[in-house]
Amino acid sequence: GMIERGYSEKLKEKYASYRDVRVCEDWRYFSNFKAWMEKQDWKGKQLDKDLLVKGNKIYSPETCVFIEARVNSFITENRVNNGNFPVGVHYHQNKYVAVCGDPYEKAGKKYLGRFLYVEDAAEAWRAHKESVAIRLAEEQTDEKIIKALVERYKKESKDE
Repeated sequence: GMIERGYSEKLKEKYASYRDVRVCEDWRYFSNFKAWMEKQDWKGKQLDKDLLVKGNKIYSPETCVFIEARVNSFITENRVNNGNFPVGVHYHQNKYVAVCGDPYEKAGKKYLGRFLYVEDAAEAWRAHKESVAIRLAEEQTDEKIIKALVERYKKESKDE
């Protein structure tokens, strides 16, 4: 899927998030990618380019790690259908509603409440996201993944 995300014009038209995605020169040769992969803890995991470098568009040895599917789903921040509101926030019946993806919840997400102010709803989302990220980090063995999960949703880094 990495090569398709990097070079399929059809996929880039369908999914705007893939528009600027590329694969580093070295990984365009499967043998090079495979040699790197075999040195990683990859079995049963998904290749991810977004955790280590937020907003990253390049698949490379410096920017990619293999992570569990639930971690990958957790860090995916779907901005579709939320209008101009912050991630995790939508407007419903004169209130701002915060909902956060949560792999520990049966439904895979947690309702965080209804708020009078958009900033309060966004902060509720961020705070819950941080607490879940810390919990997920505690279950990891790769130091790069642990650090990225812990740092990603800290209050002081939310606008980066």
